Formats: sequence, C-alpha cells, structure tokens
Amino acid sequence: MSQTFLTCDEVKELTGRVKYKTQAHVLSPLGIEHKVRPDGSMLVLRAHMEHVLGGGGPQSCSRRSTDRAGHHRQQKTQKSSDLPQARKLGQGFG
Repeated sequence: MSQTFLTCDEVKELTGRVKYKTQAHVLSPLGIEHKVRPDGSMLVLRAHMEHVLGGGGPQSCSRRSTDRAGHHRQQKTQKSSDLPQARKLGQGFG
C-alpha cells in the first residue's frame, strides 16, 4: 500500500490501542478523521494526521527535547517565582 494512509502498526502506535474499536475511540477526540474498513481496521489519511498533529506524526507527541549529544532533557517552563520582583508587581510598565 502507498504512503497515503497510515499502516496498521502506525495506527496502533498513534492510539496506543490494539483493538480497532478502541482505536476509533482515541482517534475521534484527537480530531483525526478516519474511516472503518469492512474488517474493522482504521483507514487514516497520513496528510490529515500530520496536519492535525502538527506535521511530525506520532513521534511529535514527546515533550522532551534532545540536545546535540542525543540526550533527552525536559523543557523547563518559567514559573512566576522565577520572574523579577518588579514584573510580578507590575512596576515599570507605563
């Protein structure tokens, strides 16, 4: 089959589910349109899945980034306690 559609293994990886019915229950809330084949398996357009998930496919779901050495590191989010005191109080604006 062409690269137009996700393979059965890719649908399993994307949904984290093996059974076809539960795959459909995962795809719908993600906003991924799909069709059900006569055998019950899912038919998902690759381009649609990439569009909905931002172009990276199932592996783009990771929230970790990789440094140049290939080590994973968690992305740090800035907390309000990390901001300078003047910014917290709104001073210096206007």
